[in-house]
Amino acid sequence: MKRKKSGIKLVILMFLLANMMLVNQFTAHAALVVPKSRVWPGGIIPYVIDENVLPLGRQKIHKAIEEYHSNTSLHFVERNSENEHLYPDYKRFYYNENGYCNAGGNGFVSGETIINLNSIIECVAHPNGGDNGLRVIVHELGHVVGLYHENSRPDLWDYFTIDWSLVVDPECPDRREVNLIGTALEGYDYFSIMSNVPPPCSVNEMGGPGWDYADPIDPDISIYDVRMRGGSAKDIYKLSDGDKDGIAWLYGVGTDLNHDGEVDFVDYMVCMSIILGYSSDNGDVNGDGETNLADLNSIIVEVFTE
Repeated sequence: MKRKKSGIKLVILMFLLANMMLVNQFTAHAALVVPKSRVWPGGIIPYVIDENVLPLGRQKIHKAIEEYHSNTSLHFVERNSENEHLYPDYKRFYYNENGYCNAGGNGFVSGETIINLNSIIECVAHPNGGDNGLRVIVHELGHVVGLYHENSRPDLWDYFTIDWSLVVDPECPDRREVNLIGTALEGYDYFSIMSNVPPPCSVNEMGGPGWDYADPIDPDISIYDVRMRGGSAKDIYKLSDGDKDGIAWLYGVGTDLNHDGEVDFVDYMVCMSIILGYSSDNGDVNGDGETNLADLNSIIVEVFTE
């Protein structure tokens, strides 16, 4: 077993151990997510950008993808003629002249499926920094990775109040009970990238007056706060802490370093091997043919007896 001398090895080890304990206790505090059986294998999401998407739209797509790369363990891979045989299941970004946007499904879908994006992605950002086109792309990618609209949660009315006198459709009150979709994790996330849509009975669904009738129950949060992601206009495209937690709940908080489709203890040991300088690419630092707590113990013994 080859060890790399370092004066900060012990500090790194203790940091990693503490991090592992946090990972094991990890529970997402918000998000409405698909079942784990519908995640993208290994957190890898292949995609192509259709030739009908203009340069500004392409730029926003890449920026939206970077939001996920910077804040999650997911990895979007651009599919091309050289790697297409590896990725039979993928998403295609497509400019939709009919004017609607959708993700072509929530979570993993086999084959080629379309992410429809309308003309909003071709609009330049507002001078105040807001970019609704970019927000729409990040939102649709939320569906792709496995997030539902937060307002589809069954506990919606625990977090919003409704002035039903403003709702013009007489059938709308019958929709106060929202069907459970997926798995609801902890409390409602007002600032989710998936929450910036009106609750049921909106002007888009039932002819009601949209945001005019819905208010968060939390007195410290306004509809404006919800629409601005809890920040300013320039923050409207960003993933919330709840979004990140929901994705981490689905895919793990780390990276699939051994490419077996899971983020687990083996990946953690591979990571420790890389950082601490052990010659192991599968986390089996003591060479007994298995990756388990004995390997962690070997590292601890080595560090403290160095």
